Amino acid sequence: LTLTFLVGVFQLALGLARLGMLVNFISHTVVIGFTAGAAILIAVSQVRNFLGIDIPRGTPLHEVFRLIFVQAGDINPWVTGIGLVTLATGILSRRYLKRVPYMIVAMLVGSLVAEALVLWRGAAAGIVTVGALPAQLPPLSLPDFSLEALRVTLGPALVITMLALTEAVSIARAIAVRSEQRIDGNQEFIGQGLSNVVGAFFSAYASSGSFNRSGVNYEAGARTPMASGFASLFL
Repeated sequence: LTLTFLVGVFQLALGLARLGMLVNFISHTVVIGFTAGAAILIAVSQVRNFLGIDIPRGTPLHEVFRLIFVQAGDINPWVTGIGLVTLATGILSRRYLKRVPYMIVAMLVGSLVAEALVLWRGAAAGIVTVGALPAQLPPLSLPDFSLEALRVTLGPALVITMLALTEAVSIARAIAVRSEQRIDGNQEFIGQGLSNVVGAFFSAYASSGSFNRSGVNYEAGARTPMASGFASLFL
């Protein structure tokens, strides 16, 4: 919580000092590299869910491939089948049902197939579901403002601040190339800063932009920040 608060303060300070112009010095090559790296990490992080095998979170890329080879005999065909059906449905829906949100179609079809397999095979299918989400608001919290806590979190907060802003700007610029919108770096810094400062008092951890969610948002037809507001209300 202290880390989240400090990250928010640093981001807010950069925005109020109008240092958003710093994003203009991030080259297009860096944005491409950052975006491609994020895409690879996102894909690799889902391999364990796609194949139904045990791969610890945060495992390096080369180690993931080694574990896949070692655990090839443990791949769950039912889980992988659901993943393939979901993926194929999304691709076909995007191509032939252009007026329908293809990701929602893919999720619905994949969920129905999973439910049918659970009813047919039971626990033997090895299909794990998310289960019920907590039906409550995040509890109130208070960061630790002791000198020791500030000393420990100050360095990491600076690193996370720069990483979060680089990530958010990379996402924004990648989408802006397609949407032809202008990016206000100062507004981005202020928005993220306020989000993290307030979030520290609602049990939140340091947050930034999301490649997954931004891509889904844009593909679904979102054009303004109101889309995120509606998504939050619906959730």
